[in-house]
Amino acid sequence: VALEPREPVGSQREHRQREMGGREKSGVMWSAVYALTRAWFTLLTAWVWLTTAVVSRVIHAVPGLSLRRKQCLTVGALHVTMAVSFALQPWIRLRGTEKFGAAFAEMRKERRGMVVLTNHVSLLDATLLCWVLPWDLVTKTRTLAKLGLFKAPVVGTVFSRSGHFPVYFKNSVEFGVNKEKQNAVTKRMEEHLDRGGTLTFCPEGTINRGDTAKLLPFRRGSFRLAAKHRLPIWAVVCSGSDKVWPQDAAAGGYPARVDITIARVRSRDDWEDAYRQLDDLKRREPAAAEDPVTFLQNQVCDEAQTKMQRMIDSLQ
Repeated sequence: VALEPREPVGSQREHRQREMGGREKSGVMWSAVYALTRAWFTLLTAWVWLTTAVVSRVIHAVPGLSLRRKQCLTVGALHVTMAVSFALQPWIRLRGTEKFGAAFAEMRKERRGMVVLTNHVSLLDATLLCWVLPWDLVTKTRTLAKLGLFKAPVVGTVFSRSGHFPVYFKNSVEFGVNKEKQNAVTKRMEEHLDRGGTLTFCPEGTINRGDTAKLLPFRRGSFRLAAKHRLPIWAVVCSGSDKVWPQDAAAGGYPARVDITIARVRSRDDWEDAYRQLDDLKRREPAAAEDPVTFLQNQVCDEAQTKMQRMIDSLQ
């Protein structure tokens, strides 16, 4: 039997050492790359918020502009600085926006307000939405955010001058809100929607720190305004933002691809059909007879959760 000559033990040891040394060098190299991309991301993020804060101060000092116009321009300033920031970070790749044109055309037809839902797996999510929406849509969009963000330096200034809406949670553990304070915010949201504004929020209510491929249960009460005013609902879902900015990282900027998609959850015609069917539902569903708005809010909440989960599944 012919045996292949064995490599001397010393040669095998040297080969393993060279291989391990190459891996160590490769690991060091990538660590250096990540450190640079994260530092650049942090620098640009600071530039975005500081620049927007300064610009918003100038905007709000201009005489003759209505408060609503000043708020729209402040949101627009953030949109522009976000676009510049991501353009200077080509290692953060966004895939799927080329299909958004038709959806945006349909959204522009809405004149009486609408709702845009997003999933929440990273601190980057709201930033992405502000970047993705075109100028004419993003400037009339306002979001719900916890009160703490409005108290934060610089960021809080931008949020307040943009006209976003605070959520007055009772504490940092429970989702319950201070109803008296929140009712006043709700009236402002209704006024915003009546003027044709857009309201965006994360129905999960918090960052999903578990399996990001599975949505957390939606907060049913967040759909009450949509049910009450029969607002069209759209969903923008992304996958991969937690790779750019991991949940346990102080700063983002890691090279990664973010997949994003958009779809309609419920149209105004769908709401009209739902309300027309209420008479039949009231005979079969006691809850529909007692409180139709709550019944429909719960119905659309389940519908939105199912629709958005399918959207996430399509991105995996």
